[in-house]
Formats: sequence, C-alpha cells, structure tokens
Amino acid sequence: MSAPPTTLLAAGFVAFATAAPAQPPARTDEPAPVLEFGTMQPVMDQGIFAHVIFNELEGRFNGANTEFRWEGQGWVGTDYDKLWIKSEGTFRGNTIDDGQQQFLYDRAVTTYFDLQGGLRSDLDSRPARNWAAFGIQAKIPSIQVGKICLFAALRTT
Repeated sequence: MSAPPTTLLAAGFVAFATAAPAQPPARTDEPAPVLEFGTMQPVMDQGIFAHVIFNELEGRFNGANTEFRWEGQGWVGTDYDKLWIKSEGTFRGNTIDDGQQQFLYDRAVTTYFDLQGGLRSDLDSRPARNWAAFGIQAKIPSIQVGKICLFAALRTT
C-alpha cells in the first residue's frame, strides 16, 4: 500500500528543512539604535497631501444668457502646514461677477484647531478689493468644521 500524498509532502518539507541549515543574519559593525527612556520613535507625518472639493460647479452655455457658477475649496500641504485656496464666483458673458478668492496659510496649533492667515481678493467687474484675512478653524470629531475669520481692508489711494 502506498503512503498518502500528504505524508510524502510533509516528508519532503522535513528533508528540505534539515538539508539547509539556518543562516545567521549578516553581522554589521554598527550597533543597534538604543532608545532612551522618554523618547519616541520618529513617525512618518511629513507627507504632502492634497484635497479639493466643490460645493457648486454649474454652467449654462446655450443661448444669449451664458453663466458659469463655482464655489469650492482645496488645500495642499502636510499635517501641520497647509496652503488653502477658497474660491467662489459667477462668470457671466465675458466678466466675473461676484467673485471671491482666498489664499491662506494654515498652521495646526493644537490637535483640533488651526490658525489661518492670508489674502482675500474680491474680483468682479468693478475695481478689485483686497483684504488681509486672519482666522481660526476648528476640526473637532463628530462636529461640523467651524471657522471664524476676520478681514481687514487693504486700501490704496
């Protein structure tokens, strides 16, 4: 009577394992890193990420009454430093009507709060108006994102 195939397979693995003795890892002259008490392992938290979302992106291009409307925001940066771009406006005919763009630098100050500062520009058919923007943004889990932003007019005469 012949041996079952599983017994032959197991015997082959045992013969292979005993024929090749285990090799110790290659020895290096560098000592292993030693962590002191109270130190933390470095983390990989400096990756650059990006996020873009549009709340409104619609247009009408047939006929004499053409219009394109957008409202969105996006950011690019690390976990701690980001460049925010927020934009909204209406493009009617050949002019921008009621447009607002913000370019903000964002710095995380705590786990749930970021400080923001930058420039807001109101672009439309009239002369453009520029504002300095300063704000704080809250990102508390299970609560909607909230923000408070102050604008100071930059006037030139």
